[in-house]
Order: sequence, then C-alpha cells, then structure tokens
Amino acid sequence: MMLAAATASAAAVTLNALNSGFYNPAGTLTNGNYAIGWYTGNGGAELRDFFVFDLSTVTGTITGATLRLASKGPSTSGFLTSDPSETITLFDVSTGVAALIGGTGGSAAYNDLGTGTAYGSLVVTSAMASQTFYDIPMNAAGLTALQNSLGANQFAVGGTLTSLTRGATNEAMFNGTNGTLTRQLIITTTDSVNAVPEPASVLLTASGMLGALVLRLRRSR
Repeated sequence: MMLAAATASAAAVTLNALNSGFYNPAGTLTNGNYAIGWYTGNGGAELRDFFVFDLSTVTGTITGATLRLASKGPSTSGFLTSDPSETITLFDVSTGVAALIGGTGGSAAYNDLGTGTAYGSLVVTSAMASQTFYDIPMNAAGLTALQNSLGANQFAVGGTLTSLTRGATNEAMFNGTNGTLTRQLIITTTDSVNAVPEPASVLLTASGMLGALVLRLRRSR
C-alpha cells in the first residue's frame, strides 16, 4: 500500500521565461515585447514571437505543460482584432538561442517561429479579451520535445497567429507587452522524489502505517 502511494505522486514546476521577443519579416528583433499578428500601421508586417526557458531543474516524466502569458501590457488592449476569434499556435524553434535572443537570427528566424512542428494552440475569442492571462496547452509533440530537452539550460518555443487574413484592420495579440510580465511554462511531472503527494496517496500511506502499527501491537502481546 505504501509502494502504491509512492508511485502515485505528481509535481508541478513553474518556470519563468529567461527571454522573450518578436521578429518581423525583415528579421528585426524587438526584445521583451511578445506581440504577434498583423499591424496595419506597421507597414503591414506580421510579427512572430518566442520564449526561452531553462529546463535544467526539471526532472521526472512530463505529463503536461502549459504556456501562461499575460494577455496585454499595463495600459493597452491585448486583443486587437475585429474578428470574433484568433488562433495562437506554438511551434518548435530550430534557430540557435544565442542568435534568436541576440537579434542575429534574421528573416530565417522569423520564418522559423511560425513554421515546423506545432506544439499546441489556443483559440482566443472576443469574450476572452478581458482575461489577465492566456493559458496555451502543449500537445503531445510539445511534451515530447520538452522531455527530450530535460537538463538543457535553454529551450525555445515560437508563436504566431495562424488565423490571419491580413486585411485592412489589425489582427494582433499581446499588444504592448514587455519582459516584466508573466511569461511562464507550467510543467507537470511524475516524480516520486520531488512530488507533492496526491490526497489519495496520503490516505494510502496513512492506512499502511496504521496497519503496520496494529500488526506490531498484536505481535507484542
């Protein structure tokens, strides 16, 4: 019974982003701000963002992960679109992290941030525009990539709006954001050493200890 309790444990680890930013099609980096989408006043350029995390402290088998992002800057509207919804999609990043955050990734980095293997997505509706945070769940491919990167000091994920129509109006998310806002990767792992026991596990452990105590008392009589 105590063995069952030990193997049923789970742990959640919250990692703050080491870096974030966005690239435009010309390959120009803006650090901190993680706006994505289409701004008509920005020469019609689409923006694609990225986030970098340190996975060196994560252990165990990853069972779930969510990218949690502040939805907007302190005094801006983060949902800049006349459409009823927009889809945020996360992608793998093959550009080296040093080049990515150093601004030397160029237009290749911009292309990289919105192509490749999708790691998850979130449909944001106009009814969600006032939310403080957007939680983007990572899919099986994203979880596999995280698992394979455990122990790494730097892991990057890219993001873009895959619902753009590039019309006469803005279609953008995370407007006016910066590097001081919430940019977290929340990872759930199965780790019997560092985990916080689930209630059922605690009950099983207590039952096992009680049974052992009763057996010991009977033998001492």
